[in-house]
Amino acid sequence: MSDLKQEEIEITYGIRRIKDIYFQVNEFLLDKENPSKELKIELNQNFSVNNEHNLVNCTIGIYFHYQDTPQNVILAEIKVENVYFVNSLKDITNKNERGDYLPPQLIVSLLGLSISHSRALFSKNLAGTAFQNVFLPISNPLHIAKHFFPEEFKDFEIVKPD
Repeated sequence: MSDLKQEEIEITYGIRRIKDIYFQVNEFLLDKENPSKELKIELNQNFSVNNEHNLVNCTIGIYFHYQDTPQNVILAEIKVENVYFVNSLKDITNKNERGDYLPPQLIVSLLGLSISHSRALFSKNLAGTAFQNVFLPISNPLHIAKHFFPEEFKDFEIVKPD
């Protein structure tokens, strides 16, 4: 069942590339006095559209820091490039004052996949470090899409399953 209350459109797409383009971990910042100290996990994204080649790039950044330290004191960070081939992209891409934008259903799907890929690569890269047991939560991609793209999702309701 879809969480989106809009007319569904059928879009054919697939994964072209998944690549971790940046990773860093700073184990020297580990609070040895309190190794289970609560962390804050942050997420950012950058979507770009290439209509000519039918490609959508969704680069996801995930990093974490201690809640009581400045946001720029990063304990670990990853950036993952997720590139998707979208059949007939120019036919489904719309324009607004900020540039090209995608149908909301496609944004949610690609964002969910990209976050999942990024979380998996982050977990793999953290293995063997002081942060290998950090819990990376699973999140609702519609909630995240509404946060990152408020204009495109202003008319969408989040419905709870029965």
